[in-house]
Amino acid sequence: MSWVGISASGEFLYTTDDNELVNYGELTGDVTGGIFQTLVAGIAGYALPTGAPQTDQVIKFNGSEWEYAPDASGSGTVTHALLGAFHSDTVSHVPVRGDIIVGNATPAWDALALGTAEFVLYSDGTDALYTRLGQNTPFEDGTALLPSVTFTGDTTTGAFLNASGVLGLTANADELITLDGTTTQVTIDAGQVVKTRAGGTTTLTDADYVYMVTAGSTTVTLPASPTEGQEFIIKDRDGSASGATPITIAGNGNNIDGNASIILKRKYGSFTLVYSGTEWNIV
Repeated sequence: MSWVGISASGEFLYTTDDNELVNYGELTGDVTGGIFQTLVAGIAGYALPTGAPQTDQVIKFNGSEWEYAPDASGSGTVTHALLGAFHSDTVSHVPVRGDIIVGNATPAWDALALGTAEFVLYSDGTDALYTRLGQNTPFEDGTALLPSVTFTGDTTTGAFLNASGVLGLTANADELITLDGTTTQVTIDAGQVVKTRAGGTTTLTDADYVYMVTAGSTTVTLPASPTEGQEFIIKDRDGSASGATPITIAGNGNNIDGNASIILKRKYGSFTLVYSGTEWNIV
């Protein structure tokens, strides 16, 4: 005869096949421990994960083992916790480290991966969108007083939309330059200040505009590679020019009205030169 019993400590007792010796042992299979400390160690022969689960996690079979996973409900939606609040996606998504969690109309809760520095997050009034800066990221129209494109150190200097096809550039809340694409016109609403340099013999550069000659018997050499439309004003500032002490303007490989150079010998005289693309012209 054989029999089975339970000890005071919760262990199972059973007889051997010869009905003489009494043995004891723990539970096996998907459970372990004694009758009073039974633990579920697996399901269908597959071990359960160890360690404590996190809030709202469930146990899910991944094809080879059981693992902890976010709680899933409905049609592929996932519940996420954010600052103690919970919300379910309208589409399935599991955020990863580095994602930005955004609230959208569709989906109502989703993750937005971070991109390179020139990308920005903005709203179109319904959804949170992620796009390259300058592409599909319209600024407000703004005004001359409060331009829409400004700087951290000065919010009264920048650009704004004056009208459709018209860009306004403002400084200190004053619209100084207007670029009108509808009439192909540029308006400058400010006192003109031009680049001026004074001296004797020199070679002009692209940084020059008005050159004030301060001595007679001087040579002013024009740039060797001018740009079409480039302009220079050369002036005898102190009245030093004369027939005996002329100011010579050298074309530097480009003619000036058909001449390799021209002479300024009239006191306080001046020449305005514009490059036509082939030579300098006196205007």
